[in-house]
Amino acid sequence: HSKPSNEPEQHISAPKTPAQKQMMGIKTNDGQKSFTQRLIGVRGMLTKAVFFDRDDTLIQDTGYMYKIADFKWIDGAIPALSLLRDAHIPIFIATNQGGIGKGLFTLEQMQHFHNHLRAEALRAGIPITDIAFCPHHPDAVIPEFAPPCSCRKPQPGMLQALAAKWQIDLSASVMIGDRETDLEAGKRAGCTSLQLTSETDLPSLVSEAIKIIDTEK
Repeated sequence: HSKPSNEPEQHISAPKTPAQKQMMGIKTNDGQKSFTQRLIGVRGMLTKAVFFDRDDTLIQDTGYMYKIADFKWIDGAIPALSLLRDAHIPIFIATNQGGIGKGLFTLEQMQHFHNHLRAEALRAGIPITDIAFCPHHPDAVIPEFAPPCSCRKPQPGMLQALAAKWQIDLSASVMIGDRETDLEAGKRAGCTSLQLTSETDLPSLVSEAIKIIDTEK
């Protein structure tokens, strides 16, 4: 397996079409591209995927997660992700990270944290194809990260950007998260949305997601 990319996360390039304009300001960090290209198969064909929220869905959230020392998977995260790996379904993360706009941590710190997250997943044999994050926040102190934006969930911009980049069929894909904003973002993007609650566990939700994807034509 190749290691996660160490290249800086980039803004989507300057918009030329309405769809590209919707993707402005979305940060993505891609790695394991060759792996996903193998999953996608013939270029131009759309594939199905699972999108995850990050905090309190895959990792424990103790508040503005950017320090590697604070990183910890939630219970069931690795078994759940392993199910997707075994089913050959690409894994994506879409996460609001308004702490960047609020000046609490930097883009570079977030890049470092995401590299660590993806490296830890890869240690378990699980490639995470790409991570998109929104740095905007209504209380931003950094002007370029002040709203409005189309990427902060419940807006669907992060999912749309990932879908355009990786040729994902959103209508045949699933969004998993713990908050209503995650579910709404998935629905607005055209995905089926599943909610992680105190009464559910992540492996069970992922098993449900796989069944949904398998029944989509």
